[in-house]
Amino acid sequence: MIEEYKNAILLITHDRYLLDRVAERTVEVANGEVYSYDGGYERYLEQKAERLAHAERTESNRQNFLRKELEWLSRQPKARSTKQKARIDRAEAAKAVVAPRAERTAALELDVVRSGKTILELRDLRVEIGGRTLIDSLSMFLTEGERIGIVGPNGSGKTTLLKTMLGELPPARGSVVLGVNTKVAYFDQRRSGLDDSKSIWDNVVGDQSKIELGGEIIEARSYLERFAFDSHKQRQQVGSLSGGERARVALARLLRQSANLVVLDEPTNDLDTATLGALESMLVDFGVTALVVTHDRWFLDRVATSVLAFEEGGRAVRYPGNYETYRRLKAQQQAERASRPPPAAPAPVAAPPAPRGNKKKGLSNNEQKELNGLPDAIEQAEKSVADLSQALADPKTYAAGAKEIARVTAELEKAKADVERLTARWEELELKRAE
Repeated sequence: MIEEYKNAILLITHDRYLLDRVAERTVEVANGEVYSYDGGYERYLEQKAERLAHAERTESNRQNFLRKELEWLSRQPKARSTKQKARIDRAEAAKAVVAPRAERTAALELDVVRSGKTILELRDLRVEIGGRTLIDSLSMFLTEGERIGIVGPNGSGKTTLLKTMLGELPPARGSVVLGVNTKVAYFDQRRSGLDDSKSIWDNVVGDQSKIELGGEIIEARSYLERFAFDSHKQRQQVGSLSGGERARVALARLLRQSANLVVLDEPTNDLDTATLGALESMLVDFGVTALVVTHDRWFLDRVATSVLAFEEGGRAVRYPGNYETYRRLKAQQQAERASRPPPAAPAPVAAPPAPRGNKKKGLSNNEQKELNGLPDAIEQAEKSVADLSQALADPKTYAAGAKEIARVTAELEKAKADVERLTARWEELELKRAE
């Protein structure tokens, strides 16, 4: 709808996917300055990187100039000539320039511990609330390194499903199996566990001065600085923080623990884009196994290896790939259903034709050879589907970039079509042979 609107729109949002699709100009407010960039979010990232690189080069040149001029000034030249006076003035002007403030960004890490063969398994799961069925007959096996994005309308039961998976709510039917070595880090939507009456330091660090993370000892102050909290901010009361700052405190608490399954319920709510980028990088770079409930399509495009979509009738359907792949596959399904002709009325049953002797039509020699080779061809096509599905769930495929994802997805769709075509031909020839 926004794309069709012809008048001007001023849009303030953290929805990077929306910005990238509709924005023609992106304005950033940072460090008391306003910067304007052409295009949507992706172009904004490119142009901002260019601006920061230029500012870094400019500051480096200024520092080099100052170093030379200060050496000259230290020799106390006699400012008798106009030329010497002008040089001193230039050096003083360069000293007075305020260096650009470095942007505070979060640096997120997770101590990923080794998991067992089973991380999480759902068996014929049924989830209900208030007598209403949210999910019916869901079976799913989560393997190491998979990151499943869970999408669906508000109120469809995404958070309830997470709580059922984690044992906080009982299933109406079926079972949830957590591996004996599975260690869960749960980032809930309410950011619960924070004490508003205490400081950031007390909520995250407590009475400790050092933090152990993945066998490394880190100063508590340095650990909090990773989440963009400077030493002054660390003593601020949590109750006085903004929503985004509270979310970063909750992340700091969460990532102190080791885990091999991260469960994130609306993690992108309130977080600034820099922290979102750090969270995305952590999930991908550390090969984290994760379940993520979010409406942030940009986030899912960068981290999801598959998407579990809530659909009508209590169905939860798992699609391979990230959000863009899910959107395309879903659109293809809808187009195929729309193009199917309505079912024809049943034809009247005709009397069987009179037999014409004892000769059977049967198969020709070429058809018989084709039929003999079809079982092997079908088996090979099914193996290709299994191999390509596994490749599409492999985090390495997504690390290779969009072209590789598109290639594997296209080959998977072709392999599935081959299975359907070969199976239909086998059925056709078997029926003909039986005539």
